[in-house]
Amino acid sequence: MPAELQFYPDEATARITPDALRVMLNQSGLRCSTQREDEQPTLVLAEDETMLKLRVEEGIVTGIAVCATFVDEASRLEELCELLESLGWVEH
Repeated sequence: MPAELQFYPDEATARITPDALRVMLNQSGLRCSTQREDEQPTLVLAEDETMLKLRVEEGIVTGIAVCATFVDEASRLEELCELLESLGWVEH
């Protein structure tokens, strides 16, 4: 079952660049790579191809659309969402 979740920073969320977010995900065990779609960076998780479409303004991530092609036991979607929330990102 496909899923798309929108995350936005709250007032206390640290500003982060796309590259810093990629490094943080990789260090957390969520291996990913960067692709470009419509001039905006997209991070793609290696294990289940979940995509994080980043909205970037002046080099800082201002929004994240998490697009999962499936949500089941093999998906890392729950772990990803928990990580984003721990960083101060809020799901809308």
